[in-house]
Amino acid sequence: MTSDFRPPMTTVLFLCTANYYRSRLAEEIFNHYARERGLPAQAASAGIMADHWRSDNPGHISMHTLEAMDRFGISASNTNKDPDQLTDAMVDAADITIALSSKEHIPMIRRYFPHLENQIEFWEVEDVEWQDPLTATEAIHQQVLRLLARVPDPS
Repeated sequence: MTSDFRPPMTTVLFLCTANYYRSRLAEEIFNHYARERGLPAQAASAGIMADHWRSDNPGHISMHTLEAMDRFGISASNTNKDPDQLTDAMVDAADITIALSSKEHIPMIRRYFPHLENQIEFWEVEDVEWQDPLTATEAIHQQVLRLLARVPDPS
């Protein structure tokens, strides 16, 4: 007799300022490895202030994100979408919400989404003005691999 039981899907939401660089990379890395490992998990990403920064960034996604994905051997799957603006509903729908920089994002969350602060984990990956992209993208890769270990394996 076979079982049709499937473990519940774990949903992760990655946040950064504009949903252009760090959160998009974290989303792509997470989804790549979750698919590869057959984990019941899916990530999305959003920007805390994506609407504010939309006109300042060229294209849909940062070149640093694309270069890191190539370096990590990850095929780009969602690079033509515009950055998404964070909403309360996104956080409510996620099992885990992670903002990429406590230094940068706690003040933004407190200003624009204070009621969500206790639902968000904060990492220490800084934007290009404060951290070299090679160092930052490697840190994102390692943090996402650690996060994936928290997802229940269905086998």
